[in-house]
Amino acid sequence: THGIPMGTPPRPAWGQCAHASLFFLPWHRAYLAWFEGTIRKLAGDDTWGLPYWNYSDPDNPDAALLPAEFRVPTRTVDGEAVPNPLFDPTRNEGPLPAEDIDIVPALTEPRFVGGVPDVGFGGTDRDRRFGDVESTPHNWVHVDIGGLMESPATAGQDPIFWLHHANIDRLWEVWLSLRGSVRLTDPGGGSAFLVTQWQSAIFWFGSEQSPSTYMMDDVEDLSSVKMGYEYESIDLPEASSEAIATAREPVPVGGGGFPLD
Repeated sequence: THGIPMGTPPRPAWGQCAHASLFFLPWHRAYLAWFEGTIRKLAGDDTWGLPYWNYSDPDNPDAALLPAEFRVPTRTVDGEAVPNPLFDPTRNEGPLPAEDIDIVPALTEPRFVGGVPDVGFGGTDRDRRFGDVESTPHNWVHVDIGGLMESPATAGQDPIFWLHHANIDRLWEVWLSLRGSVRLTDPGGGSAFLVTQWQSAIFWFGSEQSPSTYMMDDVEDLSSVKMGYEYESIDLPEASSEAIATAREPVPVGGGGFPLD
């Protein structure tokens, strides 16, 4: 669904990933919801939910390492050591470089969609350019982990993909919670053409004959029936919150400058 290796005969529902576009965040959110619902059906557990990997947590000294569940080749089940299906020896365990998981620059951007030469938090008015959060930390985490994660064609096959993207989705909620964030659909947030594109978007997954579909209204509202989840925390560390608030403060007209003796 996310991507297919070169030479693989495509199907209509395959190779859909919306990268370097306005729909990077909403498409992947719908993908997460569909995947989570699929796991619930297969497991027979309506309460199962995806965890997120908060690799930028300054209060956790191991945050930038792969979660422990993904680093060990075996695990103990009923007293016996068995292969760990979450382990992949081709991955880099970390720690992820600090500059690659710095979320402050992306969250500092007040506009969801940018123009030229700037990009917004979520994208730009010209496709094929990465939005701020897609660039850092999203892209760098994929590259730093390596293995299956390094290519969009295979990334969805690595279970760490889901924890990474759950965190990117969480950062969208963090951004929305910040004072001064301008959604694409807010007054002045985007052109009428882009707003129409955004509001009419439909995401679909699964069987071509009986697909699961998600409208933009479903995706934008986490309390909607199709989403129905919330994050344990969208709070920022105090230092990050202060840095973002300071960077977002508008420069007073005619003010500022250095004090004179």
